[in-house]
Amino acid sequence: MADDGQPASNAEWVLTHMHEVVENFMSFLPARNLNTCARVCKCWHAVAKKVLRYRQQISWASYDPAFSSLYYHDDSNSDDEDDEEKDSKSIFAKDLERCLQCSSSVPKLALLFMEPGADSLFPENGASAGNSIEAYLHQSLPKDCRLLGFNCPGVISTSQDMKYTSESEDQKQSCFSLLFPKMNGVDIHTMKLSKKEFTKGSHRINILEATGIPEDADVKCILLIGYNRFAFQAMGQIVHFLADAFKQKNRDVVIAGAYANDIMTPRSVDREEKKMGILGLAFCGPNVKAASVMLDAKVYTPELAKAELEKLKQTGLSEKNSLAFMFACIGRGNYHYNQRNVESEVFRSLFLNTPLFGFFGNGEIGCEMLTCGQRNQASECSFKKQEFMHAYTTIFCMLSFG
Repeated sequence: MADDGQPASNAEWVLTHMHEVVENFMSFLPARNLNTCARVCKCWHAVAKKVLRYRQQISWASYDPAFSSLYYHDDSNSDDEDDEEKDSKSIFAKDLERCLQCSSSVPKLALLFMEPGADSLFPENGASAGNSIEAYLHQSLPKDCRLLGFNCPGVISTSQDMKYTSESEDQKQSCFSLLFPKMNGVDIHTMKLSKKEFTKGSHRINILEATGIPEDADVKCILLIGYNRFAFQAMGQIVHFLADAFKQKNRDVVIAGAYANDIMTPRSVDREEKKMGILGLAFCGPNVKAASVMLDAKVYTPELAKAELEKLKQTGLSEKNSLAFMFACIGRGNYHYNQRNVESEVFRSLFLNTPLFGFFGNGEIGCEMLTCGQRNQASECSFKKQEFMHAYTTIFCMLSFG
């Protein structure tokens, strides 16, 4: 700046006053850099916020040994197997750091699903040394970003370049973290219920209030994760009262989920809520569309799996800014089909632009729900003829955010 407070050059004036020029170069910057730029001046602040407002893409980092050897390349050309092993163990740490640093949007919700040995993916040295994945995310995510993390018997994940999807059933190191930004017309509510409130019967009086879902919320999909023994007793009742509440409103809502091994986070879960053993997410808003299908024990070949998943395809859900969850019985997968990745590969063959995530669990929650919230209000609610609690099934739930 010149001594009189005026711009020292035309270039400086352009870069601090012409929004179109500033927006052009800011469109190439990741979210973290945009937040830094927003502190420079009023012009940059306005443009940075505008750019971020239109960025609503979901991002993720994932690791599975099955596709890491195909997806990752060692540029060092080292023949040292020990070096290669160390490098493979730092893959997820590097990817997660890159995902957080280079994400185009600001995450407001993070989901973490990991197998018991996944924490060994963090190297012994470096910025993430001594960290668990959960602790690293707590340190790295924005303070207003919610984090939900679960330990699972097996993980289903998609590589960041969308080329590979894998079903890990070996209880080793696979994991993924999904990052949801603020999206127009989309609200994601965390559902929690304490064991004390459940014992008092609060869920029988008003299940939406008891679980933290606003009464006027435009609910399209509910994901439920159970993670302890009490959840096996309580989940059936919770699902029953949720379905009944939406049946009374004459609305079809996708309900899906499964039982994980344990919860790792959020740390805000108090003792009574943790005893309850159930945590959920309610996806609400006019821009949310959801549908689900169930593959039962009678589906035992790739052809039969494709026939069921084509029902999901026929709903016409947009694949733009979409994702899908797969909740599978731990007895399915390779044990059921006598080959790996059958159901995930069939799904990806039908939905090339939709990443697939999920886990193998010890019981599944869901049903076939294909109306996508577009059912004629005069027609019968689909909940009247559905069972939700299952074993030896796979539930596919697809979400589209417009």
